[in-house]
Amino acid sequence: MLLFQVILFLALSATLYFLIRPVIRGAMYFPTPPEVVSGVVRLAKPRRGESALDIGSGDGRLIIALAKAGAKAVGCEINPLLVWKSRAAIKKSGLAKEASVAWRDFWREDFSRYDILVVFGRTAIMGDLSGKFAAEAKPGVRIVSVVYPLPGWQPTAWEKIGKYSVYLYVKP
Repeated sequence: MLLFQVILFLALSATLYFLIRPVIRGAMYFPTPPEVVSGVVRLAKPRRGESALDIGSGDGRLIIALAKAGAKAVGCEINPLLVWKSRAAIKKSGLAKEASVAWRDFWREDFSRYDILVVFGRTAIMGDLSGKFAAEAKPGVRIVSVVYPLPGWQPTAWEKIGKYSVYLYVKP
């Protein structure tokens, strides 16, 4: 009986660890205001048939907006609770064929498959992310960054939306 309890405790602990660790390790979740979502879509200019990746996709509102604008939109989210919330929102929106979200660490995502990359990151990751974009993203990719600029990149366009800055970069 004691052995069973120990095994059960270890199994539950491991499960909780893998569910909670991403929540702690990932960036803080801040819902993107609707006017900023509109600004991201306006700057990204998605066209039918293009693919878009929302890096750290939160509750899925940007994925849904990009899909409504015509892109095949994918989200990468490390927080399993937000993945669940995103999937429910995508299903409710009726865009399950155009939008999806994966429970995945974006550092392991291959950026070369996308025409549009969107990030609402934080200062601590923007330098490394800038390097990943330079190394992996294909020429002509449109990168939209909310709040934080990409170090070493020159924005093609920029908008101030309320207290938020939204930057557009096009990789040469």
